[in-house]
Amino acid sequence: MFGNRTRLLLCAALVVAGVAAMAVWAGVAAAATATFSITGHVTDTAGSPIQDVHVIVYRNTVSGTVNSPWFAAEDAYTDASGDYAITYPTGYWMNNGPNDPGYAGTYAVLFWAPGLGTDSDYYRPQWWNGVEGYFAHSDIWQWDWQAATIATDFAVPVNGITMPNVNAVLEPYRGTIDCTVRDASTGLPIQNVAVTIFHYDTVTVSNVPYQENEVYTDANGRFTYPADPTLAANSWWTLLFDQAGYAKVWLGGVSYQAGVGDPAQSAQAGVTHFQVASNATSTITMTLLVSTSLSKPTVSAAKPTQGKKLTFTAKLTPGAAALSGTSKLHLWHHETKTVNGEKVSSWRLRSTLKMKASASGKLTTSGKLAYVGKWEMQVAYSDSAGYTASTSAMKTFTVK
Repeated sequence: MFGNRTRLLLCAALVVAGVAAMAVWAGVAAAATATFSITGHVTDTAGSPIQDVHVIVYRNTVSGTVNSPWFAAEDAYTDASGDYAITYPTGYWMNNGPNDPGYAGTYAVLFWAPGLGTDSDYYRPQWWNGVEGYFAHSDIWQWDWQAATIATDFAVPVNGITMPNVNAVLEPYRGTIDCTVRDASTGLPIQNVAVTIFHYDTVTVSNVPYQENEVYTDANGRFTYPADPTLAANSWWTLLFDQAGYAKVWLGGVSYQAGVGDPAQSAQAGVTHFQVASNATSTITMTLLVSTSLSKPTVSAAKPTQGKKLTFTAKLTPGAAALSGTSKLHLWHHETKTVNGEKVSSWRLRSTLKMKASASGKLTTSGKLAYVGKWEMQVAYSDSAGYTASTSAMKTFTVK
């Protein structure tokens, strides 16, 4: 059908076409294998590398193939040296589907440390170029609005290139509670004080506090505790101190009330609450009073008489506490009444007398009793904050 010359020309044309086609495919392959890389290094404020920081690249798609214009496209984690690298062919990098060109759009880099590694839960999130991120929901898709509003973005070039030094210096999430406990009289540090740490979303009597931990003071009467300020939008803290031989008190000096729930106690007036700022130290000095005890009260007359002046005494230990607080004597009278034909007996509080205190701890007061019969008396001592610190045993006597 064709002559030899024609056949040769046809073969030559096919060879030329094949070479051209190969050249085209080679060019496509070269373009497809061109890479774009982001590399960087993450340290803390002291310059030490941080491992396991989640480095997330966010993309603003131009094609509108996703509901949100910004979305998490690729990620990596820092190694033991604090280094990371994200490298992909530009033609396929951050691909959002078969029809997505892959490299179109702009990008932002988030350094997020949500507790995925041994150290990373102590640091604040940060966008590349030093912009601090706000704590958001743990789902990384919730960060898209930050990428659009506060992050520094950049465009990925079509040709392969490496973008180095996309670094971050992360600040600690947590602040520090630094507390020293001393004896109120001597000023000396108290070792092995059990300190219970509480925090609140908001300080109200009805709000249940979260008991964080119990720590103990060292030989210098000191403890430190890493306090996370992001536990809630408005976290508040308080402390409860307990040591044998000393009054058990809340921060601020309010006495602990046995049998009363912690929420009501720790939110009451007089209890000190404080906030902890990230990357900052809240320094607290607390003084404890030696625990008080009261002797059983006595009455001066061997045979108390109705309408006659009586003197009542008691002893508070240690004596120094008597001058800083208030002591009162409560007197109950035993009464019997007939109710619906039956005799009913009860104790009725008839009188409360304020007692004078001396530096030795001696407490005295006087008064007249208008009723005969059985009486009971008890002394109650309230600390300087107005809360009952100790009470005496009951003493029964009879008035003629």
